[in-house]
Parts: sequence; C-alpha cells; structure tokens
Amino acid sequence: MTAQVRSVLRVDSRQLWINASVSGFILDLDSTIAGYVFSLIDVYRQGKERLHQLSNNIARTVPSEAEETKISTLERHYQAIPTSNVFTSLTFLSGKVHMYSSAATKLYLEMTPSGHAIELSDEQILELGAEVFNLPVVSVWGEYRATPAMQKCGPSHDEEPSTLVFKSTVYSSRNVLRPTLLPFLTELVNHIESRMLKNSNSRVMLAPIPAQSSSIVSPDKEDTTLNAVSSMRISFSLRIDRSKLEFTCQPDVNVVTALRWENGGFIINASPGARQVSFSGTVGGLSIGLKHGFLSEDCLQLDARNLTFSVWFSKVESVPQHILNFVSVILDTEFHGRVKFSRFQDVLCFKAVWLDLFPLFNSQSPLDAKAPSKLSPSSSFSTPPPAKRSLSTMLLVRVRETNFEVDLGSSISRITLQLNQAILRTNLTERSNDVAILVRELLIIADGNLSGRVRVCDCLFQTTKKVDDRSLEELDGRMLELRLTSGPVIATLASDQQRLLHYQ
Repeated sequence: MTAQVRSVLRVDSRQLWINASVSGFILDLDSTIAGYVFSLIDVYRQGKERLHQLSNNIARTVPSEAEETKISTLERHYQAIPTSNVFTSLTFLSGKVHMYSSAATKLYLEMTPSGHAIELSDEQILELGAEVFNLPVVSVWGEYRATPAMQKCGPSHDEEPSTLVFKSTVYSSRNVLRPTLLPFLTELVNHIESRMLKNSNSRVMLAPIPAQSSSIVSPDKEDTTLNAVSSMRISFSLRIDRSKLEFTCQPDVNVVTALRWENGGFIINASPGARQVSFSGTVGGLSIGLKHGFLSEDCLQLDARNLTFSVWFSKVESVPQHILNFVSVILDTEFHGRVKFSRFQDVLCFKAVWLDLFPLFNSQSPLDAKAPSKLSPSSSFSTPPPAKRSLSTMLLVRVRETNFEVDLGSSISRITLQLNQAILRTNLTERSNDVAILVRELLIIADGNLSGRVRVCDCLFQTTKKVDDRSLEELDGRMLELRLTSGPVIATLASDQQRLLHYQ
C-alpha cells in the first residue's frame, strides 16, 4: 500500500488530501464471524446506554454568572475552530476473499498444528472445501465538507448541512462460485438467526421501564441532539463495468448458470435526517443464462435491456404525533427470454444443487417459529404511546417490449409471447388501494404441429378497493370497483395444417 497525505491549514478552514493505492490483499472469513460482529455492536450499544443513564443522573442546576461567562468563552473558541474538508482518492487493484466453513476450518487447523498461519494457493484452499472470490479493481473518490462551527452555534437554522460524497467504480471482473460455498452461507445464516432470536427474547423478557429522570430532558434538547447527529447530506454513486458471475454445479453435474452484467450505475442521495432518500440507476443489460457445459446454447435465458428505475422515499410530519411516509417506485425496461423444455432437466439439476440447499430458500427462520410474548401491563403502561405512522406507496412500471419464447419441441410447437407497452400503476394508501394494468397489444404465436395466433389490443384491468369509511363515501358506497375491458380479440388454432378454431 502506498499513500500520500497533504494538509493545508488556513484561518477558517483545514483541507486534507489523501491518495492511496492498494496492490492486493487477502481476507479470510470464517462462518463464526457473525458472533464477533454482534459483539462489537453490543459494546457500542451498552456503552451508549450507560452514557445516557449517566447523563440523566447528573443534577441539572441553574448556571451562575461565572459559569455563563465561561460557557460564552468556550462558544467563542468553538466558533474559531477551522472547518475541515477532506478529499480522498483510493484505488484497490486486486483482492481475494476466502470463505471457510467449519469443516474447512478444521482441515486448515490440521495442516497448521503449530498454530502459525501459512499461505496456501487457490487450488489448496479449494481442496479444503473453502471458496475463493476474486475482487475486481475498485476506485473510490470521496469528499467531506463540514458545516462551519460558527453556523452550528448560531441561532439561524438555514445553515448549509455537512456534505459527504462518494463516487466509486467497479471494473470488469469474472468469478466462478462452486457448491462448496453453501455450507459457509448456511452456517453464517444460522449464527445470525440464532443471535437475532436471542436478542428478541431477551428484549421482551427485560422490557425496561423508562426512568423518571429521563423526563427531565426537554424536547428542545432532544431535537438539538437529533439534528446534531443526522444533519448531513449524503451522496453515493456506483458504476459497475461489464462483469460475469458463474454458478457451477460441478462436481455433481456439468451445469453452469451465468449472470452477465453490462455497464450500469446507481446513485443514492439522502437529505439531513434521512427525511428524503432517492435511489436511481440505469443498467445497459442484465442477463441470466443456464446451460449444460457441453452445449453452446442456453436452455434458459432471461434478458433485461435498457433498464432505468427510480425509488424515492419521503417522511413528513403533517401534525404532531402523525408521520406520513411516501414511497414511489418507477421502472422502465424491456424483457426477452427463451426456454427449451427439451433440456428442462438442466434446470432441475441447478435447482437440486443450489436452490434446494440455499439457506434462505430451504429453511424457516426461527424468528417465525417462536413468536415473542407480549409485554407486561406495567411496562406498556409506563411507555408513551408511539407516533401514528401512515404509508402511501406509488408504483409505476412500464415494460416497453416483452418477447418470451417457449420451445416445446419440434414435434409439438414453439410458442412466442409478445407484449407491447405494458404499464402497471398502483396507488396504495390507508384509505384505498388502486391497481391498474394496461397492455396495448398482446400477441401469442404458435408454430409447429400445433399452430395458431391470438391477438388482443388495449387490455385494461382496473380495480379500486375501499379500506376505511372515508373512502367509502367517495366511491358512492361501493367497497370494491372492478373494471376489465379489451379491444378486438382474434384467435386461430390449427393442428397438422387443419384449422380447428377461428374466433373474432
């Protein structure tokens, strides 16, 4: 690692430039790492609670004139602190992550009886049953601009918030994952679920009653503390170049699933206090292909082309103790796919090797199996009622074109499904739920011994469901309104060049 640091100090500002480059690193992970991460979280949480209790127990007295003079002097010194601006440019040229299950860790310890770590090659690590993931080249550019201390101490609330900006780029990469990764993921998920179940049970059993001293803190003090902690504007952008990730089923069976990523990027912006968060991105192409290792064509292929999306979250407190949350999702893309049923056994092989053994798909979370008990009346009585929260969700999805082909074999038929200008629009609120689906053109074409054609234009499905009594009046007393319309329908069906059906 090489690094360069340059600092410039002026009367009212301090600027720091950091340039660093890492030529390579190796990270070894064991499935028990979750316990150590939770331990660090416990240390932080317990320390924060003890400091909060200590601050509540301190006697609050009216400051004297000498103390007020001392406080004003400290404020002047605080206002004279120069504002810090930090600029960083980091480059990680290469890296590897080794993921060990408990069995692989045991074999590794048997190879090192003296307790001294030894460096193994990738082939030796794979023989132990561990997994190797090669990290791509990553470059990060960061900038932090702090709010001047004079504006923080001033009475005005129009100061410019601190800004944190990250721009990162992940360059082209290619990795192959093997089924030996599944034991590591299974053990890691089990450790996390066991710890979450333990925390939920202990939280319900303890249920501490808020101390009376906590009520001494004024609401203004709480607002000041909250603004001091979350008064930062954050912007994060990520660009990923063309990459490929393969999931192989070897040595069980020679079936490979490839996830191909074309160039694309994402941007996340968060306002101070996380009251407005936006997440948007564009993807040139994302495809999934599954095939046998000896074949050149995929038996299953799904493509999403020219995908753009935007997710926006906003939190507004309209009246006291009533928080309104707004979520809007906009998606625009086109889909292409193909399935060959003659090689459907390859899909079943991938399902048996990967999906059936994946910990998130084949097991039930212990949190669902054992529901926590209710709080005691005394603890619930002493806790103030929570603020009322409402959620309004708006979803808009437009698929410009969908082309999906199903090959049932030359002796049966090949069916092609085409959708043009399909739009899904929803508006989910506390008062009513509105859902609308519009398809400009639906076309189904079958070629082979069983052939035919179905064409429908301007298909509309629209429904409005009442949720509370106020929306019932707006719908003239109707609890559910359903509308289904379509344009002309033309359908033909033939078998062995003999027409069986013609509908118009």
